[in-house]
Amino acid sequence: MRTRHVLLAAIALAALSACDAKPAAAPPPPAPPSVAHSSSAVVDTGTLDATSAYLAALGKVDPRLVTDRSVALDNGSTVCLDIEDGKPVAEQERNIATRFEVTPAQATQILAIAKSNLCLT
Repeated sequence: MRTRHVLLAAIALAALSACDAKPAAAPPPPAPPSVAHSSSAVVDTGTLDATSAYLAALGKVDPRLVTDRSVALDNGSTVCLDIEDGKPVAEQERNIATRFEVTPAQATQILAIAKSNLCLT
C-alpha cells in the first residue's frame, strides 16, 4: 500500500514539474486509469489542484518544507496513512514534528493542511 502512495505521489510530482516545462510538440499521453481505494483516508495525488494547494500551504508554514517536492509529498502521504490508521491526533502531530523536523505548532498546521488538501477523508 505504501508503494502505491509513493507511486501516486511521484506521478503528481512529475505532473507538477511538467507545469514548469515548455510545451511539447506532441500532445500529452492520456492519464493513467484511476486506482480504487478501499480506505476512507488516502492521498488525493490524482488532483493536481489539491497537490498544488498542499505544497503552497506547506511552503507558507516554512519554505524549506517544499525544497524537495518529492519528500514533501512522501511526508504528506505518510500523514494521510496515520490518519487512515486512526492514530490519535497527538501521535499524528508528534510524527509530523519528527518527519518534517518542525515545531509542535507547525505540526498542528501541517496536519490541518494535509487533511484539507492532500488526504481524502
